[in-house]
Amino acid sequence: MDSFVEETLKGLFEEAARGKIMVGGEEFNVAFNTKIVYPDQTTYETNGNDSFPTLYINNYPLFKSKLADCLLYQQYRTTNYFRSVQDKIKFLTAYTFANATFDDFANPLGFLDRTIAFIKDGTLTDTDEILDISETPIMADEVGVQSEPQSIYMETPNKMTFTLHGYDDEQEFIYRLPEISYGICEENGESVCYIYSSLNPEKLQIDNDELSHIYKRVQRSFYQVNKTVSEDPEQLNVSPSSVVSMSLFLGLLERAGIRKIKVVDYLPVRYNSRDIRAQELPKFTEELQERNDRIQANATNKFTSLFIRMTSHLPNLTMAGEIGDGIIRFELGESIENPDDLVNTLYTKSKKIENQMLM
Repeated sequence: MDSFVEETLKGLFEEAARGKIMVGGEEFNVAFNTKIVYPDQTTYETNGNDSFPTLYINNYPLFKSKLADCLLYQQYRTTNYFRSVQDKIKFLTAYTFANATFDDFANPLGFLDRTIAFIKDGTLTDTDEILDISETPIMADEVGVQSEPQSIYMETPNKMTFTLHGYDDEQEFIYRLPEISYGICEENGESVCYIYSSLNPEKLQIDNDELSHIYKRVQRSFYQVNKTVSEDPEQLNVSPSSVVSMSLFLGLLERAGIRKIKVVDYLPVRYNSRDIRAQELPKFTEELQERNDRIQANATNKFTSLFIRMTSHLPNLTMAGEIGDGIIRFELGESIENPDDLVNTLYTKSKKIENQMLM
């Protein structure tokens, strides 16, 4: 069995160095190099593109053991049917490392431990509550806050969703705010929350003119969060709805006693996947490459700017510096209430949220 796993992994490593892996006859754009150093100091290396991250493995037996443990958990995050065990191993391994930073590739054992911890953690997974926001400038009566599982295609096992509920005259409406992909683990005896993204959910199909008008008014009400920030373009270059979601999420973290936050703003395998796909287009040009780079830089900058923006509303949120490539560390202190700041108000309400079940 060990020789079968060995053959499967080496096959995956060779394919990843070429930028594509084959699973059940289907190609996936997964790109990374691999270097294994054995106890006798001999090495196994793949030689793909220099821009690919390199998976450094210094203890191959332990790596295989931890990977096996990780895949046992990861398999429940997909409903895919696999023609063979080999396909299953390759698919699950590829999508596990799609969520690795450059530093994770340099320390894969720690990364695998953290991935398992994310899946096993239950700190916020039972969140299913409603928060009264009727007295705020947000055009809604309440917001439903709910943790939901995510498939292996996403960065983390769980996401937090936020759904506004309200009435305009007699017209009921719901509005879905950006969803936050997160993972929680323990490091050095403390709970740490990793935040990977804040993304708009799929848009609802609206075939009602009245609802369409209401949604536009709801969106305009989000701009109330800009009242207490400076005219700094970096601060204003952040989606107001993302600010609303993040204020609610950070409040949940304080309530759970989580003070350490690590923001992950760059995952090389996911970026390279888009890059490889773009290069396969018949009309691929350097201009298109530059456009893709700008899109990635803009997404990274906006995500980082979101947290910088949050520090202007929450004096208890401070940036503690960068940790390697792709991760920025923040810390939450004791909250300082400011009723004149809408973001601060939402944060305060969230950390004190009544434990009501969402109907």
